[in-house]
Amino acid sequence: MVVSPALRELLASPEGKLLAERLNYRVIGTIADSGLLSPSELHHYVGSSTLTTDNGGHRTTAFGGCLMSEPMGPVLVVVVILMCVVLLVPVAIFIATAVRFGGERRDRRLAALRLVGADIRTTRRIAVGEALFGSLLGLVIGAGVFLAARQVLGGVQVWRVSTFPGDITPVPALAALIALAVPASAVAVTLAALRSVAIEPLGVVRSNGTRRRRPWWRLLPTAAGMVVLVMTGTVDGKTQAVDPYPLAGGAVLVLVGLVLLLPWLVEAVVGRLNGGPVPWQLATRRLQSNSGPAARAVSGIMVAVAGAIALQMLFAGIDDDFNDVTGQDPSRAQVSVSAEVSNGELANRMITDFRKTKGVKSVVGTVETYVTRPGKVGGDEIQPTSTLTVGDCAPRASRAGCWSVRPGPWR
Repeated sequence: MVVSPALRELLASPEGKLLAERLNYRVIGTIADSGLLSPSELHHYVGSSTLTTDNGGHRTTAFGGCLMSEPMGPVLVVVVILMCVVLLVPVAIFIATAVRFGGERRDRRLAALRLVGADIRTTRRIAVGEALFGSLLGLVIGAGVFLAARQVLGGVQVWRVSTFPGDITPVPALAALIALAVPASAVAVTLAALRSVAIEPLGVVRSNGTRRRRPWWRLLPTAAGMVVLVMTGTVDGKTQAVDPYPLAGGAVLVLVGLVLLLPWLVEAVVGRLNGGPVPWQLATRRLQSNSGPAARAVSGIMVAVAGAIALQMLFAGIDDDFNDVTGQDPSRAQVSVSAEVSNGELANRMITDFRKTKGVKSVVGTVETYVTRPGKVGGDEIQPTSTLTVGDCAPRASRAGCWSVRPGPWR
């Protein structure tokens, strides 16, 4: 027997004592990682040196094969797109917020540089250099943390599923895209923040205090997403087969539109807050003067929560699509055992032995045989064959779904 490492440890432990009694084969080797799906997989291959083709053995020369991969279904496409949006949009908001942390101290440093002779372009290049260096340093540290954490993920199980460290390898193209997107986002956010700031040798003047946000263009993505979602599901009042890409695109537009709408909503609400205790007035006054940082911090949380709710509603709606109603009694566990027997007496003895087995509540035992009738079909030498199932009355009644069986002619 060749076993997986997890099965070898289980068989050697006290918890695997009963299993070791059933798998009482001689262990001659260990399955390598390339032959397993996960480090925790309990798998084994049992062989014998006495197997030959004469006594029914079949030689296997290879494992696996090249199967055509099925395309993702529409439901899976929508789920994957929504998950990517829910995961990536908060990350983008976090990057934009992190880059603007300490913006006031940076502006004061740049003003000091203006005082010693630096011009506006030089100060902008310095600010961009700071943001670029910080983003690159974050990428290096993040890559190191990822490589270190990947080594210990083999021992972590989620829903009894684990993975090999070598399987957690990013796609090179996507890794390169992230390595370029993070510094580019940091530079873009820094330049956008400097547009509303006038850095002079004697101080910093911010020009965005009196500018009010306009809601009309912020409502367009949300409205467009709602229209796409409504138009995707119905045509002329009748439902149709839903195309996953417009559906996912509409959901993405709604989530992104909420991110754009939230700063205006925060500004509109805090602008009407007056009075109250002194701490409340100080907090509302700070939001009234500059609500951008607060809105950006809340946007990431809002997208994550809204996306989680959307995914939960999607999972609840498609849950029945993956459940097949068999019509069987779920309160009973069934195990089917088949064997080739030479006569009915041996079959009855096997059925009786199963009934006496510890833990077995009931046994439905039948014998299936093939009945051939001489004849020809279309001129070929083919003998029609029928399957005949033989069993006691009670097992036959249980299998046929009858409540009772009484003697009488067979029909």
